[in-house]
Amino acid sequence: SSADILLEASVLFMNEILAIMKKPNQTVLAPSLKALCSLAAHADPKTIQAWKKDHPDGIVISYVNTYIEVKALSDYCCGSANAAKVIQHVAKLYPDNPLLFLPDVHLGFFAAKTLEEMGQPIDRLYLMMGACHVHNDIRPYHVDNARKDHPDAAIAVHPECGCTSSCMRQVQTGEIPLKLVSFRSTSGMFQYAEQIPQKEIIIATEVGNLYPLSKAVPSKTFIPANPDAVCAFMKQNTLRSIYESLRDMKYEITVDPELAKKARIPIER
Repeated sequence: SSADILLEASVLFMNEILAIMKKPNQTVLAPSLKALCSLAAHADPKTIQAWKKDHPDGIVISYVNTYIEVKALSDYCCGSANAAKVIQHVAKLYPDNPLLFLPDVHLGFFAAKTLEEMGQPIDRLYLMMGACHVHNDIRPYHVDNARKDHPDAAIAVHPECGCTSSCMRQVQTGEIPLKLVSFRSTSGMFQYAEQIPQKEIIIATEVGNLYPLSKAVPSKTFIPANPDAVCAFMKQNTLRSIYESLRDMKYEITVDPELAKKARIPIER
């Protein structure tokens, strides 16, 4: 963007990314300093430093849901949409190096399956035991119960969910037909909803995503796997807080220049 002011109504690690990547003349604003992230909080820089000390040739892949101190210690950064591609790329580029994936353990399981499908040993992959408190509470029984009520529905699962490994196993055993389930990022769910012929789709992610899905694909019915999967942190951003942020130029997000220089490398990769 060429705009002088960049306001992002999101959780704060996203505002940090803007502050890292912005042009010198740009100001980054966050409507609320309470919009934290339970997943990002699990990524501990000291743990990463200790792992790197034990594995000097190790490669660190961090999920986008991390703060700048973690990105500055990372070799690569990924989102849920490209996690598998980034892991495949790194695994091929560094075939003999240990890999640390963090901080989401459910997305880490997804990463392990990617290595397995490549014919690579998964014992080279180390995971950090973190999770989003909202996605973690979308459990296998939520999906099972939704399927009982909607047996012909397709299923879209965000890889951060606590039901990810169970759904993948059920696909492998044939309990859920492969054609009826897909593991998708938030943006990927929109594409999936447009392409899948089923009129009903069970959505395993934060429920705030169901409204934009229903607006984008009004011909489909979207069923939350867990109707209580609500992120209170994201809800700290309101129309009023956005208005007040623009009116009063608050809250400006700045980052340490040295950390930003290091963090920019894995983001751009």
